[in-house]
Amino acid sequence: MIRKQLIFPLLKEICQEQGITFIEEPSRGMFGVMVFENGRKFFVKDVNLNLNYASSIRITKNKALSSYFLEEFGYNVPKYTMVYSEEKCKKYNLCDTFEKGIEFAKEVGYPLILKLNDSSQGRGIYKIYDEEELGDVAKMIFQKSNTFQIQKFYRYNDYRVVVLDGKVLSAYQRIPLYVIGDGISSIKQLLELKQKYYAASGRDTIIEIDNDIIENLSRVGFNLETKLCKGEKCILRNVSNLSAGGECLDLTNKIHRDYVDLCINIARDFNLNLCGIDIMCNDLCESMGDYILLELNSSPGLDNYAFCGEKQEKYVKELYQEVVLFIKNKLCE
Repeated sequence: MIRKQLIFPLLKEICQEQGITFIEEPSRGMFGVMVFENGRKFFVKDVNLNLNYASSIRITKNKALSSYFLEEFGYNVPKYTMVYSEEKCKKYNLCDTFEKGIEFAKEVGYPLILKLNDSSQGRGIYKIYDEEELGDVAKMIFQKSNTFQIQKFYRYNDYRVVVLDGKVLSAYQRIPLYVIGDGISSIKQLLELKQKYYAASGRDTIIEIDNDIIENLSRVGFNLETKLCKGEKCILRNVSNLSAGGECLDLTNKIHRDYVDLCINIARDFNLNLCGIDIMCNDLCESMGDYILLELNSSPGLDNYAFCGEKQEKYVKELYQEVVLFIKNKLCE
């Protein structure tokens, strides 16, 4: 099965089929270069395919900047405020202090989402339920960063849409880590079974039992030894990222044209050839209603479907074939 660190064999296979030389730096298996017939070269690093301008990448990696420009361009973003450390506020004469964050929290109400300004893959994201928790998490964040964002919490479904060169390449719903009871096993045992399933299917996600899981269980009166009734579903995480144990439901052929146009326009406005767009709404397959754009990803992995069998692996290869063809056309036109 395909894993992120094994994408290179797939790229080499595609390049061979396309008559493109692929040279891999052997010590780490993460760096390589495509050499085309006209002598042009294109470097890649792991799943970072280097298709976007550095300035656009910098914007997408900074939540303050991407939220600002999304809003300026007329897109719907979460109601949010930035919070900076006392040192940063003094240094740059900023007024977005922690006290302002508390005022924002009182205005929009709990729960809230806190995000490190440069977080990715579901890391550095916290769902908080009261002012005491806000203070504790902020203190923890300020030990490793001087900036975070507070967002209003929205009860929508979570989706990822990947756009390549003005075309939707893939679309899927992201579902947070969960277990379903069998009437016999504890939640801990069900998690162990899910981890074995991931490993057997070739998925390299490691499910860590951390405070996020423990606290989510506690809020509904459960713990790791709780035995769920047969068929009872228990969601264990606040984030739905696949790297955090989430799962995906493919909607590429079902996404409504309204959302196709929306995502293509976003990628165009941010000058991104390849772009992952995280969007929340009621149903990506229905005509567009209320929606919220969570963030942009300038180097989205395309291997998220490769964990469920040969059909999905074939689909992933087709996605990367599209990318290689795009690169080839750009360098050989």
